Amino acid sequence: MKRRPYVLIVCSLMAVACGFSMPVAANPQSHGVTQKQIDSLAEIMTQAVEQEQIAGGSFPVIHKGEVVFREAFGYADIEAKRPFTTEELLPVANDR
Repeated sequence: MKRRPYVLIVCSLMAVACGFSMPVAANPQSHGVTQKQIDSLAEIMTQAVEQEQIAGGSFPVIHKGEVVFREAFGYADIEAKRPFTTEELLPVANDR
């Protein structure tokens, strides 16, 4: 399967683009999020990368202003094998 150049991006108020650090909550369970739910989200992203549906991506889960989960998956640059990071800056528009 040909790898698509698409990247999945979910941002919270463009915090990463503005350079703000978003620390992850020490206790996600205090926000009503279970480890099983977090693992399920991570598995969905991992499978999308492995099945070449996306090159890579990053997303946070935020509850009441606190980051409950934040992780990156896959590559930001496939050819250079540069991993996607949670601090990746990406264009939000294409001139095509």
